[in-house]
Amino acid sequence: MKEFLLPDAGSLKFVHSTFTISEYGDFRMTVYTPVEGTGTEKRMKKFLNGYS
Repeated sequence: MKEFLLPDAGSLKFVHSTFTISEYGDFRMTVYTPVEGTGTEKRMKKFLNGYS
Protein backbone atom coordinates (compact mmCIF):
# COMPACT_ATOMS: atom_id res chain seq x y z
CA MET A 1 0.00 0.00 0.00
CA LYS A 2 1.16 3.51 -0.79
CA GLU A 3 -0.26 6.66 0.80
CA PHE A 4 -0.17 10.13 -0.70
CA LEU A 5 -0.99 13.23 1.34
CA LEU A 6 -2.35 16.03 -0.82
CA PRO A 7 -3.23 19.44 0.63
CA ASP A 8 -6.47 19.65 -1.40
CA ALA A 9 -7.51 15.97 -1.14
CA GLY A 10 -6.13 14.63 2.14
CA SER A 11 -4.88 11.08 2.60
CA LEU A 12 -5.14 8.88 -0.50
CA LYS A 13 -4.31 5.18 -0.13
CA PHE A 14 -3.56 2.90 -3.07
CA VAL A 15 -2.30 -0.58 -3.79
CA HIS A 16 -0.01 -0.77 -6.79
CA SER A 17 1.05 -3.33 -9.35
CA THR A 18 4.03 -2.95 -11.66
CA PHE A 19 4.27 -4.67 -15.02
CA THR A 20 7.19 -4.98 -17.41
CA ILE A 21 6.07 -3.79 -20.84
CA SER A 22 9.31 -4.45 -22.72
CA GLU A 23 11.01 -7.75 -23.40
CA TYR A 24 14.25 -6.22 -22.09
CA GLY A 25 12.70 -4.89 -18.88
CA ASP A 26 13.56 -1.28 -19.74
CA PHE A 27 9.97 -0.07 -19.53
CA ARG A 28 7.53 -0.63 -16.69
CA MET A 29 3.98 0.47 -16.05
CA THR A 30 2.61 0.97 -12.55
CA VAL A 31 -1.13 0.90 -11.89
CA TYR A 32 -2.47 2.43 -8.67
CA THR A 33 -5.87 1.24 -7.42
CA PRO A 34 -7.69 2.94 -4.51
CA VAL A 35 -7.88 0.85 -1.33
CA GLU A 36 -11.52 -0.02 -0.60
CA GLY A 37 -13.05 1.36 2.57
CA THR A 38 -10.58 4.25 2.91
CA GLY A 39 -12.61 6.92 1.08
CA THR A 40 -9.78 7.37 -1.42
CA GLU A 41 -11.95 6.87 -4.50
CA LYS A 42 -14.50 9.44 -3.31
CA ARG A 43 -11.82 12.01 -2.43
CA MET A 44 -10.03 11.45 -5.77
CA LYS A 45 -13.26 12.05 -7.72
CA LYS A 46 -13.94 15.24 -5.77
CA PHE A 47 -10.33 16.39 -6.21
CA LEU A 48 -10.30 15.70 -9.97
CA ASN A 49 -13.69 17.36 -10.52
CA GLY A 50 -12.18 20.54 -9.12
CA TYR A 51 -9.77 20.59 -12.07
CA SER A 52 -12.29 20.16 -14.90
